[in-house]
This record gives sequence, C-alpha cells and structure tokens, in this order.
Amino acid sequence: MKLARAFFWFGAAAVLFDMTTTFAPPLRPLQKSVVPFTGWVGSAPYIFALGIWPGLLDRGRPRMDGPELRRHLRFTACLLFFYAAFGAFMFLNGGPDHSRNPWLRVSVWQPLWTVLVPAVWGTLLLSRARRVDTSAH
Repeated sequence: MKLARAFFWFGAAAVLFDMTTTFAPPLRPLQKSVVPFTGWVGSAPYIFALGIWPGLLDRGRPRMDGPELRRHLRFTACLLFFYAAFGAFMFLNGGPDHSRNPWLRVSVWQPLWTVLVPAVWGTLLLSRARRVDTSAH
C-alpha cells in the first residue's frame, strides 16, 4: 500500500522534527517559531499511530499490507479525525493569540496543521481501507 507507506514516512518525519526541535537546545528557537502553527506537540497523532504500527515493535519492520494493517489504518483514521476535532475545538475556544510568550502564541494558520492535515490524512486512510475491504468481498 503506497498510501500506508507515505503516511508512515510523513508521520516519522513529523515525529523526528518535533522531537529533535524539542530536545535539542540549539534548535529551541526553531521550535519556538513553529509552535504557533503546530501547537505544543505537533506530532501527537502521528507518534501514537507509529507507536502501534503493526510489526514495528515486534519485528522491527513495519507491515505495509494485510488485514492487520487495514484495521490499523481505520483506527488511525479515527484517531486523526479525533485530533482534527480537538484542534478545531481548541482553536475556536482559544482563537488566534498574539501573546508575548512565544509558547502561548496561536497563529491564525494553526488549523491548517491541527485540523486540515489530520482530517485529510484520516479521509485518505479511511477511504483506502474501505476500498480494499470492499474489493476483497
């Protein structure tokens, strides 16, 4: 599944960027500049999806096909929809904030990362999992 592979590597890149900029002191200014657009943990839904990816922990190599992966993609799609709804709720309640504290700033563009990107990935993954399920019957 090319889509599963694309999502896996997108998620891995998001997690790697987030963890590197969070825990590497020289990159702290970069993290401060990104937080208004991504929120405090911009890789949150992706780190959970990767952490439970079939085959990653037990075999050290992620599975990219089969029924186990389809179940995982459906679950991940639900997780991404939940994250998108949470991002929308937080933005609607907190709105754009131009605080002096860079960790509390919220850009008007934040919903692109916290709502649109997870919703698009969720839709793609769910449609792919359904398409494979219906073609199997």
